[in-house]
Amino acid sequence: MNEKDRISYYSLGGEIAQQYLELDNFLKLTDRYSRTAVIKNKITVCSVTGIIGLVLTIAFFCQTQKNLGLLLVAVIMFAAAIIFGAVYGSSPFEDVVRCENILDHDGIDKVYADFKSAKLIPQTNVYLGDIYLFGRSNTMCRLCDVQNIFIDHIESDDTTEYYIAAKITDETGTFVFNIAKVSGLAPEAQDAELLTVRYNIEQRRFRLMDMSQENDTIQ
Repeated sequence: MNEKDRISYYSLGGEIAQQYLELDNFLKLTDRYSRTAVIKNKITVCSVTGIIGLVLTIAFFCQTQKNLGLLLVAVIMFAAAIIFGAVYGSSPFEDVVRCENILDHDGIDKVYADFKSAKLIPQTNVYLGDIYLFGRSNTMCRLCDVQNIFIDHIESDDTTEYYIAAKITDETGTFVFNIAKVSGLAPEAQDAELLTVRYNIEQRRFRLMDMSQENDTIQ
């Protein structure tokens, strides 16, 4: 579905708009990806990057013995700020597209009813329904689209953070849904946390699959 054909749930008004508002407030799609939020993020990132580049440039010209490496880093920072400003927000954000694809395909009434009955998975910000997973300030997905639940790791300069994550494949594409940050560092502790979350999701997912097979048999 192209952007011109996409349903605007807010513009439909009434109960549908109210249902979408509750989902939106939970997932924080508008807060994170509205035009205002995009502009604010651009200003923040470009300002910080630009200031660092400016400081490095000043430092370069203040040196008695010029360090070209310093100037090169400054140029890279300026270029990064320009590229980020041009690219960020130029195409639809995946979280928004995924949510709206699900709503358009499954129907907002079905999604909303499951959202209202969903329960929090302990030690996470993710709510488990009978049909969907809903991540607070994150995204949503269908349980039937969960391919695997595993320990994922995200490395930064000097640290590694571990997350319980689900690999999701649906009509929007394939992505990794981070469900919870792992608190334990020992492999045994990580495995214990993973098994708890996996059990909750897999139990619900297998029940959904059994119901789907029963319906197919009846038909």
